[in-house]
Amino acid sequence: MKKSTSVFLVSILVLLFIVSGCKKENNSVNEDTIKEVLSELLNLPNEKLFKSIQNYSDQVVSGEVDNRKEPEYSSILENMFHSQFTDEGYEKFINETAMYYITTTQDAGFITKVKDVNVTQNKEDELRYTFTATINYTDNNNESGTTKISGSAEFKEKGKLTIFKITTNDLLEKMKKIANEVKIPKE
Repeated sequence: MKKSTSVFLVSILVLLFIVSGCKKENNSVNEDTIKEVLSELLNLPNEKLFKSIQNYSDQVVSGEVDNRKEPEYSSILENMFHSQFTDEGYEKFINETAMYYITTTQDAGFITKVKDVNVTQNKEDELRYTFTATINYTDNNNESGTTKISGSAEFKEKGKLTIFKITTNDLLEKMKKIANEVKIPKE
């Protein structure tokens, strides 16, 4: 009887160890996904992407857009981000976040680089995370600085984001202001 109880307890401990290891592995994969997305999104400029967006803009202005073909920048973005998102999450991220950050950085003439990222898992819902990132930047006047951004992310499955939002970002406000000044020169 004593031997069977010992075997049972050892079996339970091994099972708990395996389950906790899998949980940590999922957390690590999800945290790495958040860091990858931030790195791809905020280590700018991406010259190939910027050139592709500019070429498309020029085609729109000149009326030479071939609507039967996807713009080149779409495939570049897909290669950068799609593997980290569900299909629905990817579309929302590209339309609401990625293109906005990428084009604003380009228009403002900024260089941005992710220095550090801290990711925290939500205690009540282990598929939700918050993050804070330290960003080094050089503005269009060649002045450098550091700022922080923060946001939230949600996963539907391991390593696949459904929601990715940046909620606090002083840098974006600064870039928008400069981009607007560049687009609309003062008289």
